Amino acid sequence: MLKKYKKIIASILVLVCIYVTDFTLVHFNKRPIFVIKRGTIKDGGSTQYYGLGYKVIKWNIAESEKVDGKEVMGALVGYDISIFPFYQQFKDGPIRKLKFVPIESLNE
Repeated sequence: MLKKYKKIIASILVLVCIYVTDFTLVHFNKRPIFVIKRGTIKDGGSTQYYGLGYKVIKWNIAESEKVDGKEVMGALVGYDISIFPFYQQFKDGPIRKLKFVPIESLNE
């Protein structure tokens, strides 16, 4: 009986460590590692990933902005993470403020 509880506690600890690792990576705008790619939409390449009980969206929205009076093409980039059952949808848009990256910076 004690071995069964140890296995359950160990499994829960592993799942928490996986979530915390991916949450930390998303917080620093890095790609999470414990996820599976599930789809891409044609807004510039936004991608959704699923982990064990959570969903990550990598936003990559084609956009143009005025920089020093010139129209510059680029993308709004960033990550969002949501947990089950409150998964975020593409149609809801990003939760966090996205960073504008000019095309020249994207190619480097």
